[in-house]
Amino acid sequence: MKPIDKTMIISLLVNSFLVILKLIAGLIFNLQTLIADSVHSLSDMMTDIIAIIGQKISKSESDNSHPYGHGKIEYITSIVIGIIIMILGLSLIYHAVNMKIDVTIYNNIVVGVVLLIIISKYSLSQYVIRNAKKYKSNILMASGKENLADVLSSVAVLITVLLYKLSSYVSIFKYADKLGCIIISLFIIKTAFQILKDNIITLLGERENDELVIKETKNLIYEVEGIKEIDELILMKYGSYYNASLKISVDADSSLRESHQIAHAVETKLLENNSEIKYVIVHINPYEKNISF
Repeated sequence: MKPIDKTMIISLLVNSFLVILKLIAGLIFNLQTLIADSVHSLSDMMTDIIAIIGQKISKSESDNSHPYGHGKIEYITSIVIGIIIMILGLSLIYHAVNMKIDVTIYNNIVVGVVLLIIISKYSLSQYVIRNAKKYKSNILMASGKENLADVLSSVAVLITVLLYKLSSYVSIFKYADKLGCIIISLFIIKTAFQILKDNIITLLGERENDELVIKETKNLIYEVEGIKEIDELILMKYGSYYNASLKISVDADSSLRESHQIAHAVETKLLENNSEIKYVIVHINPYEKNISF
């Protein structure tokens, strides 16, 4: 099983467990915020399922209509996840504004259950985000951020429970649930906005600007004999892989056959030594000093 698929399945299983735990605890203790939080975790399950499907499609081989593969489906999938989170945040604000104030004193078992949920959810979010960075997956990053947003809502539940326990002494604490939901909803909306912004920009076409990645790619190219200069190197992001477009200069007296062999050698070098590069386009220029192309 591929690492990204494994990560998504683990996330899906953990979220399934947390949905059931939150829902049962919410019903037993009549804690409406915890029941609402279970709905939030249910959205995590939905996004995990969408992410798994999107990941599968993005790995499909290229065809006549999509000569550079289907990698950009990752961005579309991430945008869908962002929209779900945005709707969720707006829905929570609506619920918070219209919710009825009902003060209930909860026992310490509820506190323990919510703490367990927070620790589990935070650990999951960090695991997913860490793997997203490791495997450079936009789908995993969107899912990880969504999981992290769910941690905030669970923290709001914990704060609500703790403040409710003090509401008999400080009457204003009866509004803690309403205010906490609004604040957490704003954080969720902010997360959704960032996911949408990042992936829409990349979907429109974004080149890799990481200097280390570019430098490492150039070093590979220069290992090919016969290259005088790299005139241009563009690494376009296609989900979890790159489409490399480059212009290189070779000796102006090189024959067409020799130039073609150098271009082919460059393509082979990049494809065999950098798993993140899936497609390579090489343009050959005649090398002349002090002239740029």
